[in-house]
Amino acid sequence: MVNKKIKIIAEAGQGHEGSEKNVKNYINAATHIKVDYLKFHLIYADELAFKDYKFYDFFKKLELKKKTWIKLCQYAKKKKIKISFDVLGDYSLKVAEQCKVDLIKLHATDIYNYPLQNKINKSKIKNVILSTSGCYENEMIKAIKNMKKKNITCKLGYQNYPTQSKKLNLKKIDVIKKKLKIKVGYADHSCTGLNETIYNSSSAVSMGAEMIEKHLTFNNKIKIEDDESAISTNEFKELINVVNLCSDNIKRNDKFISSEDLKYRKKVSRSFYSSKKIMKNETLSFKNICLKRGKNFNKIDIKDLLYKKAKRKILKDKLIKKEYLK
Repeated sequence: MVNKKIKIIAEAGQGHEGSEKNVKNYINAATHIKVDYLKFHLIYADELAFKDYKFYDFFKKLELKKKTWIKLCQYAKKKKIKISFDVLGDYSLKVAEQCKVDLIKLHATDIYNYPLQNKINKSKIKNVILSTSGCYENEMIKAIKNMKKKNITCKLGYQNYPTQSKKLNLKKIDVIKKKLKIKVGYADHSCTGLNETIYNSSSAVSMGAEMIEKHLTFNNKIKIEDDESAISTNEFKELINVVNLCSDNIKRNDKFISSEDLKYRKKVSRSFYSSKKIMKNETLSFKNICLKRGKNFNKIDIKDLLYKKAKRKILKDKLIKKEYLK
């Protein structure tokens, strides 16, 4: 069985800052890289927090009207960019549906939001990323059950700036895949440069991640919200190339030995030769045979040769042929 293509998500997050222009900037930037989705946070302050919450006013500034998002999704479609959303409540789910996206993300803080999970399950949206940072196994199982009609990918992503690679615990990818029988993705939040991002993401793929998410910036010369771990379009291209190469290198096949392996084996294989003169009825063993490369090649399997008796005398340094054996 061959691994499926790794899904790549460019995360814009809250980087749009409530600006239609910024959303278009992200969409235009995404046209230069081959990503499966460009993802934004659908923020509506009143479904996320009370007015006395310290970041309420900030959330309010991130809001864009439903009709604006619909228009922007149409713009993205013309640019051949698929939009995805983080949904944080009933209204943002409704907006996502009306924008006709086919992938949404449920935030880890909504792991207990059963009403929202049930509404997602009844929605027309096919694919769901379940963010699981800080979530226990039993919590994940319940959320997956609540959204059982959906194609779910559990997403891991140690989110602490700056993220330290040694604290990622990527072994969880393999554990979750085996225990929950579900696809797993990885969101990279490293902040120390492209090399660490590539290292972390390729390590995640080697552990079985089927989706990679990374923050994208449309202009790394300006400071923008949610860009602590963002990379440029050129850096994103390099990340995608390495992730795809890593994926290709770990493809699983039903054949333990590939056709390329067999070609190489035939090319460099040694054949069985007599290491000294072998008399008729003498038993063949590594005392009188050896393995060497020569102009001739035999296909005798060792089990058909070792400890067999010679039918005839075989001179030293002669290729052992099947017809020489009893």
